[in-house]
Amino acid sequence: MAAYASSFASLLYSYCCLYLCAFQDSTGNLKKLLQKRLSADEGYERQLRFVIITLVAVIIFFSFLGAHPILAAFLAGLSLSGVVFHGKSKILKSKLHTMGYGLFIPVFFFVVGMEIDVSLLRQFDITNVMMISLILGLMLSKIASGYIAGRLVKLSKRDSMLFGSISITQLTTTLAVTYAASSMGLLDSALVTSIVLLAIITTVVGPVLTSYIGSLENKAAKAK
Repeated sequence: MAAYASSFASLLYSYCCLYLCAFQDSTGNLKKLLQKRLSADEGYERQLRFVIITLVAVIIFFSFLGAHPILAAFLAGLSLSGVVFHGKSKILKSKLHTMGYGLFIPVFFFVVGMEIDVSLLRQFDITNVMMISLILGLMLSKIASGYIAGRLVKLSKRDSMLFGSISITQLTTTLAVTYAASSMGLLDSALVTSIVLLAIITTVVGPVLTSYIGSLENKAAKAK
């Protein structure tokens, strides 16, 4: 068992080194290429096509190394962000932002939503108890951790509570990690459903709770 754990750790370390070396090398070359192409006096449509083709190529490259597509997309975005989002690329940034939030992110949310097992919600059993406990536990722990952190930095109780309510929202990163783990078979349908429901509930409850606490603070300030 110890030998297996040691070999697994060595393999994991080798993969991490491979990814880091490939990422360092590809990032440097990619930044030079992008800076050359994006600094040229070309139309933004041509620049946009070039960025998208480069993004797809980087994702395919990291997927070929064995990285999950979600991780590959993150690494590709990380390598592109330092070059695209500055200087003369404001229009390009706007176009990429519109494309991402108008097409890719909604499609990703739709795909993740398809992972929900609705049949689990039709009957009340131990699975539902686990789901409710997970959702409530995560929400309460986020509020508590935010409140404690606020108090540690000398915020008032109300400001600390506001800080805790802001921190409960779980959306993009949570869903991305959940989808990656689910596609690799690390999470069962009940846990995936719980996390997706957690993202939905916290996205709705978080802003409402924050707005309510903020209104209480405004009333208290006016009363003074």
